[in-house]
Amino acid sequence: MRGSPALSIVCLAVHLIVSQAAILRVGNPLQWHTSKPFLQHVRLSGVEQFINHYKRCEGSELPLFVWGDEIEYGVFRRNDQQHFDLALNATQIRETLTHLEKKCADLPIGCEWQPEYGSWMVEAVPRSPFGSYVSDLPNVEKSMQLRRKRLHYVLGDKEIAPTTSIFPMLGVEGYEHSGDVRGGVAQSALVSDRVINPHPRFAALTRNIRQRRGSNVDIKVPRACGDGSIEMDAMAFGMGCCCLQVTMQVRNEAMSRYLHDQLLVLAPILQALSAATPFMKGELAATDTRWDTISQAVDDRTAAERGAGASPADPALAGDGVRPLHRSRYSSSCLYFAQVLDEGDAARLAALNDVPVDVDEAVRQRALDRGLDRPLATHLAHLFTRDPLVIFDDAIALDNATTLDHFENIQSTNWRSLRWKPPALRLGLARAAATTAASEKQGADNDRSTEDVEEGLDVDFDHNILVEDRGDFCETSRTAEGGDGADIAADADLQQLGPGWRVEFRPLEVQLTDFENAAFAIFTVLLSRCVLAQRHNFYLPMSLVEENLRRAQLRDAVLTQKFFFRRNCLSADAPEAAPGDEAAAHTSPRPPRREDVDIAELSLDEILNGEKPSQPHNAHVPPARLFPGLVPLVQRYMDSVGCVDSLAVSAALAPYLDLLSDRAAGKLPTTAHYLRDLVQRHPQYRGDGRLTAAIADDLLSHCDDVGMGRVAAPALYGARAKVKNLDEVDDEDLMFSDSTCFMRPQPAAATDAPAIVGPAAPADESGGFLVRAVRELWRRRPWRRPRQSPSDYLRF
Repeated sequence: MRGSPALSIVCLAVHLIVSQAAILRVGNPLQWHTSKPFLQHVRLSGVEQFINHYKRCEGSELPLFVWGDEIEYGVFRRNDQQHFDLALNATQIRETLTHLEKKCADLPIGCEWQPEYGSWMVEAVPRSPFGSYVSDLPNVEKSMQLRRKRLHYVLGDKEIAPTTSIFPMLGVEGYEHSGDVRGGVAQSALVSDRVINPHPRFAALTRNIRQRRGSNVDIKVPRACGDGSIEMDAMAFGMGCCCLQVTMQVRNEAMSRYLHDQLLVLAPILQALSAATPFMKGELAATDTRWDTISQAVDDRTAAERGAGASPADPALAGDGVRPLHRSRYSSSCLYFAQVLDEGDAARLAALNDVPVDVDEAVRQRALDRGLDRPLATHLAHLFTRDPLVIFDDAIALDNATTLDHFENIQSTNWRSLRWKPPALRLGLARAAATTAASEKQGADNDRSTEDVEEGLDVDFDHNILVEDRGDFCETSRTAEGGDGADIAADADLQQLGPGWRVEFRPLEVQLTDFENAAFAIFTVLLSRCVLAQRHNFYLPMSLVEENLRRAQLRDAVLTQKFFFRRNCLSADAPEAAPGDEAAAHTSPRPPRREDVDIAELSLDEILNGEKPSQPHNAHVPPARLFPGLVPLVQRYMDSVGCVDSLAVSAALAPYLDLLSDRAAGKLPTTAHYLRDLVQRHPQYRGDGRLTAAIADDLLSHCDDVGMGRVAAPALYGARAKVKNLDEVDDEDLMFSDSTCFMRPQPAAATDAPAIVGPAAPADESGGFLVRAVRELWRRRPWRRPRQSPSDYLRF
């Protein structure tokens, strides 16, 4: 695909999906007391900026489904006592990696390295987003392997970077990072301010959360052994947790809001399945995930706002600092806001939103007055119950018609399980310019209308690349007929304007291996594609979603908990689209009436793999009404799209689906269970729930070895997983597959199968010699320019 229009999408969309939020401003953040006179201005301006931008983008469509993932790493170094401690040099590591990436910018693949909260943390994203083709999915694990290997390439001899959720001894006395406490930023009794990323934004976040709250944050996690809680007092204990996130661009606003609502229901399920945080501050916890820890770590609510006592009213703060706020700014998403067709749908959606949702009524009324629908206006009013936490001195008086800075200030510090993202500013401005140009020209040329000009931005592309249509997914190669020509060229022109309507899926815990992380990312994307294509309807009363999230965090929730789930999610709540009815084809399902939702408490095994008939709890349920399982739904969806290489694709993706299926069934442990078991089987463990330095050292070394593939762990990820030893992997093995350079053999039994994808090939009666020869030629690639030496960076 080199030199093709499709490649321009990749090259021009470096920050398309996941990297925008990580760009850091260069100016100086204001101190909290200095920023207070500007809080109301930033909030009101943020509302106006969003509404202006939304009106510009309303109706815009980007047909390409593209997506990306984020993985966060902690870097640890052996100290003079040969114990692992935080390596507080992540900024230097990231700068080195960024410099080396620039030297390899000519390669078709690469990584981007972003700052994270901790000065020992780095975040890695693929340089370019993944596309909507099946052939992109096997590349996900390769991309993650590439990132891991490149990170390890620049580490010192005593440093490691496993993908563990948390440093198990964070805040434990006797470590360098826990010396020099009571710094001026966090004022923590447990960790030094040096654990905070040195960029001024992160220190300002930490200080301002504490000062707005009126005290240090108060984190309590129940102990696994004995009574009481593991107590922590700083933002680093939450924002120092690593995670895996997936962001997806879908076709239009309606589908993005619909997908947001469906994934909101599924978030607790995948959080329980990905659980990976069984310890905090040197102790085993009675929980398995990071979620509540982070929620408490950034809780900036005053005592009055959180219902913990009285606080003086402060007119500079949102709600005077005394309006009740039911949750931290880091919490589960608690509001469905899909587009609705009529008042009946609006009433149905309101009935499902049965938990308290804090809103700023003035903001909601302003949004309604400007023409936003009520669900979206409520979503905006919910976001803007919060104050901006960091205001930069060079970003106060801004043009609300041409910027989004103040909106993003609030949006980016509302950390929810799902984050809905409007299109990029540049796309909205381009649409506004096109509309203005059309209006001006219409006066001189009545033959050209505003719609004609906007067609240049909202082209009705061929259906084989629509996100909800099956064509873009079933083609395993970009050289499929019509797949690499004018349509994709047009998409490339459109995509240059920036990302479109997106949904960020945030509840996943990071896993030890790239195979596991790829499995969760791929399943999230496949499930989302399945939902979009078949318009499943997973709506539950929000109170039950909240209860599911509470259960998902408990120890061994996969084995011990049941979750509320909707059996009849396959019901047709959207009208059938008539042939050629493009508008109806992309209408999201209607919210169900609450009394029509068939709710059951199901195990994760039943939710992932399907209910088995004639069980004690479902003997009264007709087999046709039993939930078929998320994994079978995805498999059926893949079968239904008619992939050219369906057998090969199924074989490549089966190990990923098997991992999740086996975890849900209890055949394989969650990462949290696996790590807890390692601690409890360690010779130094005394059964008191406490980790020693030696236990933590052995644990981290093992995690790094498993992640790098030096040590096989089939008990963790199953026998079918093929986890490579990255120390021994040849550079070529991590090069992404380029299907334009391969000729695919016909399935043996399919005499009338579709034409093979790729260049036309002569008949090969021997069954594969020519295919092997072409692949060998591609592996050698004598036309390439010579590779640089390993000392000049790893050119994968």
